Amino acid sequence: MGEAKRRKRLTQQVLEAFPFCIYCGGNTAATTADHFPPRAIFDERKRPRGLEFPACRNCHVVGITDALVAAMLSCLFPDDDTTVQV
Repeated sequence: MGEAKRRKRLTQQVLEAFPFCIYCGGNTAATTADHFPPRAIFDERKRPRGLEFPACRNCHVVGITDALVAAMLSCLFPDDDTTVQV
């Protein structure tokens, strides 16, 4: 299965299980799956599964800048003692 299809399937699974935006307090229908923390902070962008959350489009877009800052800081100040089991 291609990466795009896998992502689409994962998004659909998240939205089916949790149909409302977690940031709006459950008042708005979720339309996207937000990945937090961002994949960019993990070696080779391999982050553990299960860190996807339902979000509406507006909340997801607002959080993108925060995710980029978190990714940049984690690249500048890596924690070499941490190991992640995928």
